[in-house]
Amino acid sequence: MNKPILILFLSFFSLSIFAQTHQFVPNWKKGETKTMTRILIEQDYIEGELNKEESDTATAVFTILADSKESVTMQILQANLAMASAREMSENIEEALPEYAQLPVIIKVDKKTGERTLENWEEHKKMYEEGIGKIGEILVKEDPDVAGYLDLMLTPFESLYESEESLLGSIETEYGFLFIPFSHEYTIGKTIEIEESTENPLNPSMQIGSLTKLKLESLDEKSGMAKIEQEVILDMSEFVKMIKGLMMSMGETMGVEDSTMEKQKKEMEEFSMDMTNVQTIEYNTKSSWPEKVSVLARLEGYDPKEGKRLTLITSVIDLK
Repeated sequence: MNKPILILFLSFFSLSIFAQTHQFVPNWKKGETKTMTRILIEQDYIEGELNKEESDTATAVFTILADSKESVTMQILQANLAMASAREMSENIEEALPEYAQLPVIIKVDKKTGERTLENWEEHKKMYEEGIGKIGEILVKEDPDVAGYLDLMLTPFESLYESEESLLGSIETEYGFLFIPFSHEYTIGKTIEIEESTENPLNPSMQIGSLTKLKLESLDEKSGMAKIEQEVILDMSEFVKMIKGLMMSMGETMGVEDSTMEKQKKEMEEFSMDMTNVQTIEYNTKSSWPEKVSVLARLEGYDPKEGKRLTLITSVIDLK
């Protein structure tokens, strides 16, 4: 083989290696269990100065209930999503309703497509229908003044349990790192872009546009370890528009003077907000489990009263 042909052959061979596609499959077996620990740190900055810092730790247990040639079924045991939100309204709710503290989430994953379905939606729906009235009663008993806007306070729960899809979407917001490897065919270094609508993390009842970028950064065939990066860019423009309109409406309702309203209008024109979320998944292709996940969420904006604001939410997730 002469030299030019050899070089051409080697070049083609190299390109074919790097262009190889990878389809990861959940090969979990019945009885497998993993415990997740998530350490979260939230930092708020105003004009570059740290204003507040909070930290939190959460756990969840993932158990494989069944596996077949076509699918695998997983149970996620975690603190009840609705109860976690209710606890922010009143510390007495969880104590008063211990039967709702935990309700397993059961998800079936299609091995061929990676699609997920919520298998115990009816149980969650029943829990919501039985529990929402009790939560309202507790809140009104603690503070009778909330009765007038109780429906508004309970809107997040209604949005969460509006449908099987809405609840599954919230669950995948928390635990999507488990399923991201199975959702697409990957080529090392090639970015997959997905435009879709998604739940607004600041207002779950509102859908906003999002751009998701997925990339298989690396794959070590010998160790079986892969690194997958996902970046989600949220379009907050409609939410910002809604906030501006709400603030102006409140001013008009309260009878604010024209000069003050004009000043407020100018201030609100400067209000802005951008949100991105980047997570890096260290995925073991041999076990089908992520071993470590690093997440950085950034919420940036401009508040005319306080100036530039930045919120950083850093999460480190380990599975053992």
